[in-house]
Amino acid sequence: MPTHNTPRLCFIGFGEAGQAIASGLRDTGIETIAAWDILFPAPEGAGLKQAGETMGARVASSAADAARGADIIVSAVTAASSLEAARSVEPHLTGNPYFLDINSVSPGRKKETEKLLGGKARYVDVAILAPIHPARHQTPVLLAGPQEGHGKAARRQGALCRYCNPRAHLSGSPSDAAAACGTPRRDGHAAADR
Repeated sequence: MPTHNTPRLCFIGFGEAGQAIASGLRDTGIETIAAWDILFPAPEGAGLKQAGETMGARVASSAADAARGADIIVSAVTAASSLEAARSVEPHLTGNPYFLDINSVSPGRKKETEKLLGGKARYVDVAILAPIHPARHQTPVLLAGPQEGHGKAARRQGALCRYCNPRAHLSGSPSDAAAACGTPRRDGHAAADR
């Protein structure tokens, strides 16, 4: 049981980025981390599961299991799976958690994901601005979401995200972070396409 007042984190997608961020946050004292990856049930997912177990993350049996009770859900999947990752947790969301979408997809895809989640989660578009290693959880990011620009809500979101990453920069509405990158996204669309 956690002894500190730290957020309960969930990672949907536990490849390179998910593992790097989770391990960095674990090193800062975040005690409750759950992880799920669609490869966990397959033989090729054994290494991903082992990485989670080694860092002390709870290796979940499904996306729903991982998201249960989470304060923050970090979606760190391949571009092609970004909407499916949100769909996998959406019916199971409680408590209006933050949903940090770090997937490298177009602004249009980010808007689709926010719409899919509706009011069940506080959607935050996250653009990672540098390689994830060696900085891990402190890699510079740009954050954008509906809480920005609304006084107290923006301060809460900023404080939450800066808890883990003092180099987080806040921006406007969802998809602004993806659009600000201005480079072709891994989903095959240029940032300005959508």
